Amino acid sequence: MTNNPIDKKDLAAALKSLREKASVSQQTLADHLRVPRSAISCIESGTRDMKFLEVVDAVTFILNQSEYETELKRLLWELDEKIEAGALELSKESMDFIFRRTRLT
Repeated sequence: MTNNPIDKKDLAAALKSLREKASVSQQTLADHLRVPRSAISCIESGTRDMKFLEVVDAVTFILNQSEYETELKRLLWELDEKIEAGALELSKESMDFIFRRTRLT
C-alpha cells in the first residue's frame, strides 16, 4: 500500500462537493470552524491550506449534519485500516479528537 499525498485542489473540490451534497452552507461550516465565511471560500478554491485536524473536523461536522453518517463510519474504518497497516500514523491525541468529533466512542 502506498501513501500518496492528496492534491490540495482535489481536497478542496471534494470538501466543497461534500458540503453541497449535505446542504451545509459555507456560513454554517465557517461558524462551526470559527473562521470567517471567506475562509471557507478560500479553502474550497484551494487558496487556503487546512491542517489535517481541520479537515477531519470539517468533514465530520458536514457528515454529522446530513444523512451521510454511514459514509462517515466507512471512512473511519478505512482510516483505521490504514493505521493498522502502517500506511498512516496518527497520535493518540489525533485519534481521540476524531472519535470525539464523530461521537463514535
